[in-house]
Amino acid sequence: MRILDSYGIIYPLAFLVALALMLWLHWNALLHQDGPTYLLAAIFGVAAGAALTFAILTELGGRTVLLIPKTVKRILRQGRAEGRAVRDKRYKEALQQFGVEVDGVRALPFTPEVREFLAADPDPEETTN
Repeated sequence: MRILDSYGIIYPLAFLVALALMLWLHWNALLHQDGPTYLLAAIFGVAAGAALTFAILTELGGRTVLLIPKTVKRILRQGRAEGRAVRDKRYKEALQQFGVEVDGVRALPFTPEVREFLAADPDPEETTN
């Protein structure tokens, strides 16, 4: 189990680490003040803010690292599938228009006309359907 997957452990732990660090840094000031209430409130506020900032950065980092590559792969997969469908449709059209029968099998000769037909962009309205 990865520790970053344990939200119930990692975020309170971040708060406690920030709290311990702030208490360590300001320990002398706490001992030598008459009313350390404001300093304690500031320390707890900074610790809470640091833990919240850590949580936000961790979540954004996780989304960036984990979700964006998956989304890019999904979009690429869809684009390739659409591209293959358009290519196959165009090839069938070329086979119907330029195909010749050789030994009982319909074949597509690779003539300049066929190359030009296959290289041309298909009608944009047809590809959106």
